[in-house]
Amino acid sequence: CVPGTFSATPGQAACELCAPGFFQAEIGATTCTSCPLGSFCPEGATTPIFCSDGTVGQFQGLSARAQCSECPPGHWCTAGKAIPCSLGFYQPLPSAINQTYCKKCPEYSTTLSVGATSLAECMCKPGFVSVPASDGRHACVCDVGFELVPLAVGAKCQSCVAGKFKSTVDNSLCIRCP
Repeated sequence: CVPGTFSATPGQAACELCAPGFFQAEIGATTCTSCPLGSFCPEGATTPIFCSDGTVGQFQGLSARAQCSECPPGHWCTAGKAIPCSLGFYQPLPSAINQTYCKKCPEYSTTLSVGATSLAECMCKPGFVSVPASDGRHACVCDVGFELVPLAVGAKCQSCVAGKFKSTVDNSLCIRCP
């Protein structure tokens, strides 16, 4: 039997096409294999066909492209697989085709888990407080008595040292006491 077909009895002259949802890549096969996650297999398939970018194959044994589902929000989909947006990113739309659809949370904020679906899931990092921003979103800044200190990666809010103060909720530096 040629690829895409099988014979339940080895050596039998009559070969049958693999049923929809199954494939066979070998010569002389006695069974067909269920189509794996992320792909579909029409009747007589010799190899699985990946679902299109922006869609996902959520079940084994799919037999047609139409059975691939749209990529869920919070993810991007390629080769039939859904990949969640990383920590610190969110993605509100269905059918995202690549990682660039994942939007970065505002500065000094992150998400609590991967696969976030909205800006509302972006929370200020520890030590920062949320204040309304001019664009209608929120900004994460240092509270009264704390100043922004750069780190090797990112920054943190650090308490003003003795002899200095800060009376504003923003990312300005502490100033010397009068």
